[in-house]
This record gives sequence, C-alpha cells and structure tokens, in this order.
Amino acid sequence: MPLRSHPITVTIGKINDKLIVDPWLEEEQVMDARLTMAINDEGNICAIQKGLSGYFTPQQIIEASKLAQQKAAELRKKLKW
Repeated sequence: MPLRSHPITVTIGKINDKLIVDPWLEEEQVMDARLTMAINDEGNICAIQKGLSGYFTPQQIIEASKLAQQKAAELRKKLKW
C-alpha cells in the first residue's frame, strides 16, 4: 500500500500546570497526563491519544496542539520531508 502522507507523532506531557514536549523517562514518571498527536504533511492533526489519569483543560489542549504542530514542522525540516 503506497503512503500518501508521513505523519509525525509528538507527545505533550503535563506536570502540574506545565506542558512539556516529548518528555524524557524521568519526566514521564511524574506526569499527570499525556497527549500524543500525529501531525500530517499539511500540519493538520490526524490522530490524538490521551494517556494517564490526569486531564487537560480546553486551553491546554489548544496550546498542546500548537506545540505539536510547531515541533512536527521542525522535525520535517531536519528530516527533509
């Protein structure tokens, strides 16, 4: 099956009220909640998975989506995709 898109996944963690991008193991061990977003070639979110028992406010979800889109764009430049 031919690929039409190359989605990039970015994980946003929440520790207390702070959002962190692509957390390390030590950060993962203390996170309250996690959102993993897949960003397609056009910069659109094509999948989301929420993990852990904590929550995100609506504003934090918007902020997390912007962070994920920015990080995916940076990764695409480095990968020359």
